[in-house]
Amino acid sequence: MNPMNKQGLRHGATRLPYGVQARMGGLYTTLVRRARNRTLAEPPLFRREFGEIVQYRLSPTGLLPRDNERFTLDIFCWAYTPGPGDVVVDVGAGTGEETVTFCRLVGSSGTVVSVEAHPVVHQALDKTVRANGLDNCITVQAAVAATACSIDMETDTLNWVGNSVHATAGSDTVTVPALPLQEILSNAGLADSHIDLLKVNIEGAETDVLAAAGSALERVHNVAVSCHDFKAQNTGDPRLRTYTQVAQILRDAGFALRARADSRPWVADVVYGTRT
Repeated sequence: MNPMNKQGLRHGATRLPYGVQARMGGLYTTLVRRARNRTLAEPPLFRREFGEIVQYRLSPTGLLPRDNERFTLDIFCWAYTPGPGDVVVDVGAGTGEETVTFCRLVGSSGTVVSVEAHPVVHQALDKTVRANGLDNCITVQAAVAATACSIDMETDTLNWVGNSVHATAGSDTVTVPALPLQEILSNAGLADSHIDLLKVNIEGAETDVLAAAGSALERVHNVAVSCHDFKAQNTGDPRLRTYTQVAQILRDAGFALRARADSRPWVADVVYGTRT
């Protein structure tokens, strides 16, 4: 969802050896982004070290930790900012860009459940969580569906975090497990817990997740759901045009919605809601 992640080198866009990519990425970050770092190759991932903060990514460049936090607070915490002791469920956690900020906000007394379907992206997420000692985070490698099953997901090496469970015809796919949201929460020890913030960013599958959430959605107090109508406008793929459907599902579930006028289309397409 975040177009800012397209800057610099991207894994898959070059056939250079991982070690060379890591050195080039580290130099780019130091000289162009003016951020002291150490970038290492750990195929198929890259480890980016910024003092006490570590990022595992699918490319040797990308947003700096301070930019990730700024982006998370601006986009996903615009209507509600989690606080100490809160429970945050991050569906479509990617490599952990938002997870690190959520974990800091909820503190040691809170819990973050970070859900990522793609196995390689989840590997980066899990390593990011472990490297930063985020003991208040539970990572889950699964898509969210109405029933427990297996589904085929896109696996585009040029845009790892843009992969969708709505695979386009002819695209490469990988089979991933899928679980209902309630089962994910139960497995995390949160079967009956309230959810202070549900963040969803899953490239067009958001209506499926919300429609199948059932009783889990009843315990959610705040939502921030990234829709991708702006991508539908650019690509012509109608499956990405979900804003109206998502808004209606949330209204029917008892949420008061807040619209955000913003010139950035990926921001204007986020649906924010608070349970009334």
